[in-house]
Amino acid sequence: MKTTAIICEFNPLHAGHEYAISCAKKDSDAVIAVMSSDIVQRGELAIMPAVLRSRLALAAGCDLVLELPAPYSFGSAEYFAGAGVYTTNATGVCDSLLFGSESGYIRELESISAYLRSDEFNQKLLSVRDSEHSAGYMQARYKAAEMLYGKDVADKISMPNNILALEYIKAAEMLSSNMKLKTVRREGSGYNDTVSDTGFVSAGFLRKAITSGGDISPYVPKSCIGIYKEAMQMDMLGASLDRLGSAVLSYFRLADPENLSDYAEICDGLEYRLCSCAHKARDLDEFFALAATKKYTNARIRRAVLSCMLGVRETDFKTMPFCVRALAANEKGLELLKRMKEVSKIPVITNVAGYGEGRASEAKELAIRVDSLYSLALPKPLPSGELFKQGIFIDKK
Repeated sequence: MKTTAIICEFNPLHAGHEYAISCAKKDSDAVIAVMSSDIVQRGELAIMPAVLRSRLALAAGCDLVLELPAPYSFGSAEYFAGAGVYTTNATGVCDSLLFGSESGYIRELESISAYLRSDEFNQKLLSVRDSEHSAGYMQARYKAAEMLYGKDVADKISMPNNILALEYIKAAEMLSSNMKLKTVRREGSGYNDTVSDTGFVSAGFLRKAITSGGDISPYVPKSCIGIYKEAMQMDMLGASLDRLGSAVLSYFRLADPENLSDYAEICDGLEYRLCSCAHKARDLDEFFALAATKKYTNARIRRAVLSCMLGVRETDFKTMPFCVRALAANEKGLELLKRMKEVSKIPVITNVAGYGEGRASEAKELAIRVDSLYSLALPKPLPSGELFKQGIFIDKK
């Protein structure tokens, strides 16, 4: 089968995602989604568990859903995209990779990607960072691009979907992947928009509607409405880091900052800042507001917090996923899984027992810790391990 892959979060899945899946199906026989675990890229907890989001993906047109596991699922754009492309390429069954972008033009993005990987740009970036110590990486990157290539290019590399698109292109280049890269222009509301436009809305808009008890049915595929209702009835729609506020504050109030310095996203004394802010804050919102600065964005603070609590170190991002876990499949997806077991460069897992020993067991241990934390953040907390133990969902329709 000619197969297109999509690296995604579906947090949660909406009509815009269905449109992207339909674009992937136009010139492919099957679509594989490589989808985030229960912690997503901006350091947030997914609003519903991966086991249910994978069913949404099948209902919206995907044939096979593979998991992009922690820690990569909540890493920076570089790590998220790198692991996603590596996994997609390693399956051995993906002919192309499709991703959204504000640009909508793959050649334009490939040209900009080449700019960002040039010696000229990297030297300018180092110069900017040396002269502006208080600036964060993305701010320094914007200024370096503006100085070398103009405001138009600088603006484009700062758009949320373009950021990931450029990282996908870079990762595919580094792997010398044979997958054809395709992009579809992102339609509808931007990530931070709070009101919908005609047609598509952002996942952020949808999450706010869910947490406020609003009606999301106009904005999601009709084929998915039943699954959303089921998730609501099961108290599995609306997971939030806010429910872990006391756990987060107590962790950092009791922690010795010197014992946190090896965890991912912790550098330049951030460990001391987090512990100090935890002593001052009365709730999680106040904690994040106190901790965030021009240099430390809210997303980075959240990623750092989760890395500390889950025991994730920077070195954990330097190696690629040791295995790939299948979350859901239809009949075509099962055919792809059968083929993957013959050609995949990494082990393919369909149940907990499949992790086995060795390096894959490290991925299992982290997945269990993620489950233990996430299960407490659901509207109705679950015993630890209930979500993780679920095997692959098979859609026999």
